[in-house]
Amino acid sequence: MNQKFLYFATATAPDATESTEEVVMIPADHLSHFEMQSATRVKIFFTTAVAQEGGTQTGTDRTVVALDVTSGKHKEAFADLAATINSHPNSDGFIVIADEANSIYCSTHITLCAGIDLIDAS
Repeated sequence: MNQKFLYFATATAPDATESTEEVVMIPADHLSHFEMQSATRVKIFFTTAVAQEGGTQTGTDRTVVALDVTSGKHKEAFADLAATINSHPNSDGFIVIADEANSIYCSTHITLCAGIDLIDAS
């Protein structure tokens, strides 16, 4: 199986508490869409969030990752995101999108992994 996973980390020193999502790795095929929230923030939406603590479904319906971008550069950031995801056909499947701990971003226009939200639509 050659599945791609997208890695996001919001904290420079993740504390691994259950109250906040600081690090996630999500199958790329769960990607739904990108949205511009403001001139400096974009959101990435994923469908069908995977099971959480203990391996059981928690009722989470989707995951949303917020990325801060250079003002007015959302289109360029979107293009870089798409290119990064599509440029790894023969990789190990691990694709870093935004990693605060190591200051690694797939786009020069991404400045911060601002948040990871697990959304329960029930």
